[in-house]
Amino acid sequence: MSKWAVAVLFLAVTLGLWYYLSDKGSSSSPHVHLDIAMGLERVANSTAPAYHRVAIGYNANLDLIVHAADMFRALGVSFPPGITPIAKDHAQLDSLDDLKETFSFYAGSGSAAERYVSDSATFQRIIDAAVSVNDKVWHLGGNAGLMANRFAQEGCDVLLGGVVGDRLGEMLDSRVQIAREVVKNAHPEANDKVTDEIHLIAEYAIGSMWGTLISPRANRFIIVKDETNAVLQPLEDFHEAIGVFSPSLVVIAGLHLLEGKDAEYRAARLMDVVDALDTIKHHEHGADEETMGQGHRFESPVHLELASIGSTQFMAQIGRTVVPVVDSLGLNEQELGSLYESLGGTNLPRTSFRAPQVDTVVEALGYILKNLDIWDDSTNPRKGLRRLMRVHFHCLTFHMVVQRTSGGWSDGAVSVAAGSLAASRQACNMVDVDVTLATTFKVPFVMTPSSKEQDNKFATKHITADKPVATWTEGDWTMHVAPVAVCRHP
Repeated sequence: MSKWAVAVLFLAVTLGLWYYLSDKGSSSSPHVHLDIAMGLERVANSTAPAYHRVAIGYNANLDLIVHAADMFRALGVSFPPGITPIAKDHAQLDSLDDLKETFSFYAGSGSAAERYVSDSATFQRIIDAAVSVNDKVWHLGGNAGLMANRFAQEGCDVLLGGVVGDRLGEMLDSRVQIAREVVKNAHPEANDKVTDEIHLIAEYAIGSMWGTLISPRANRFIIVKDETNAVLQPLEDFHEAIGVFSPSLVVIAGLHLLEGKDAEYRAARLMDVVDALDTIKHHEHGADEETMGQGHRFESPVHLELASIGSTQFMAQIGRTVVPVVDSLGLNEQELGSLYESLGGTNLPRTSFRAPQVDTVVEALGYILKNLDIWDDSTNPRKGLRRLMRVHFHCLTFHMVVQRTSGGWSDGAVSVAAGSLAASRQACNMVDVDVTLATTFKVPFVMTPSSKEQDNKFATKHITADKPVATWTEGDWTMHVAPVAVCRHP
């Protein structure tokens, strides 16, 4: 199982690019920042990946990337200077007013978000405006599509379960096989034409002004109305193809695209996902590598990568049904706040997740993991099946990996270091970087609070060039924190 953590770090490598920013940075010496970044490089390169075949579903699409200001200008939507726009978070967008208000809510804090547009005419109007912009870029998109290419570039054979049309197919690496094509060999009558879905990404820079609102960091707002990924159309083909492909790692993403459907449909489709995951060979809890192949099923760990979801009810559905039955989970600050709230967390306000500190993330993850940990409950009908063993949190200033000490995972410091370096390696090759996370911070005891003295509820952690990853253990959980090395001039 030691390869699991090393393999999953590439999820953060890929997705970390979407959360890239160029902040002004802190006032600390740039030499200190470079030394810490070099320390992270040393840790990240200490273990080589050991995976070869990766299956990734369920979403792929075309990304249309434009500057947010250009998009709003083409739409005729203005942010008059000196006037504060209404900043209100809508779970889905029914109009241009909803778009402006929700965009203002997130751009005002520099936070990433994604929203589904329920009205077809409104979505088409937004797409037409974006296409009319001169400065635009078409890219391969969708979490599954992005990760498929990234794994292929690392030398893996990849099975992609996604909606892939002609234009999108031309963007995929030659090592990526399409699940639909694999299944079509067994069902040659399935010759329906596939059309690429378009997701619009509106980017903005640090210091962008929206009336009186000023974005404190660069980020993006994603606008979708996806009718095929939105019903997880690739699900059945993907899991049928897995039986032929025999992957050593399975990654699933795109569940957030179900948000535009009613609660009953979403619940039914999530149970389809759970049932499909049960058919994947997995590593039984308590079996070590020496016993694998001796009466135990071959290990194919499953990682779930979350994405932005506006509906608390829908996030709760995912949290209660799918999250407990995967081996690993990846999420950012907005998704963490949503999952925490949806599972009943009340101590931390949603605003604390806009630019979270380490102690906020530790407390939220502690609550979530304890809330979902029904593994040892003798009444649990899923006892003996998959168990959530690992979480990789990623945000603009730091990454955190939390994993069960008894889960057989390799050193999480490698994963967290590589994930934190991903965007900077791509954007500026680690030249002229800044570390915005404080190198000394406090973390609460959340997994074993009863074992600590009443006056010692926090522990102080340090990040240095020699030890660029802060690591500590509570009960059966080990936590690793690494700062993000941010490019000053990408």
